[in-house]
Amino acid sequence: MLPAILGHMKQGGQQTAHGGFTIVETLIVFAVTGLLFVAAILLISGRQAKAEFTTSINSLEQQLQQIINETDSGYYPNSGNEFVCSGASHPVSLVSGSQEQGTNSGCIFLGKAIQFGLDTDSSKLGVIPVVGNQYTAGTDPIETLSEASPVAAYNKDTITGSVETLAMQYGLTVASNSADCGGTAGMCYKPVGGGAAQKVGLIAFLSGDASGTIAASTGGGLKSGGQQLTLYAVKNSQPAQSYTDAANQIANFSNLAVADSVSICVASGTTSNQTGLITIDSGLRVSLVIKGNASCA
Repeated sequence: MLPAILGHMKQGGQQTAHGGFTIVETLIVFAVTGLLFVAAILLISGRQAKAEFTTSINSLEQQLQQIINETDSGYYPNSGNEFVCSGASHPVSLVSGSQEQGTNSGCIFLGKAIQFGLDTDSSKLGVIPVVGNQYTAGTDPIETLSEASPVAAYNKDTITGSVETLAMQYGLTVASNSADCGGTAGMCYKPVGGGAAQKVGLIAFLSGDASGTIAASTGGGLKSGGQQLTLYAVKNSQPAQSYTDAANQIANFSNLAVADSVSICVASGTTSNQTGLITIDSGLRVSLVIKGNASCA
């Protein structure tokens, strides 16, 4: 009898040992599986964020080069809400109108300005056409940028349609600081002839050479020649300011500074340590270097 009972107990004990997982073992399996799942999601998400950043910043580089190329070709966006230049006033006066491109007498298309960030939306670009006088105070054609008295083809009350708004993809923004700008700004320009980098948020591509000469006179008229653009930084500007502030700064000719280059440190909107350094040189060539840190170092 006793051996039979002991044998039964051994058999029962063996069945208990191999009957299934305990609650603790099950919880451990669930925890490990959950951690592996979270790790896989984070890995995939991180790779996706980097891919989105690469795509978006390459697109931004191409957009900037396209704006420069269009400006160089004299392209002006016909938005349907055009302006009329009133006479030979200096600077040129703009009023709402519907004249086609090239039919405005009294003013000429000088180029475009780019505002990085609009008001509180730092992920948008404003592309602002710049116009100026066609003639001096008399009837002579203008020869220099200062004679043209550049103004933004924008007026907060009436002239708004001529401005293009471009969104930077996936929440790209100008970084808060950049090693290329001395660590004090995310966007800056380097003056011609050397000197410390200066903070800026508004740049322009305007007609004429680095001396400000648009055309030379000969025999009472102007010499014909190819279109030439020069890179300008608009001093006292900053990223994420309004169209109105940008227009006021462009209209102040003393703010226009010929730039040797402009550096823009662009930060990712989805990853914390991913930036790209976009550089526009004096030859109006746009280049990009992607960095694996937060300040384009």
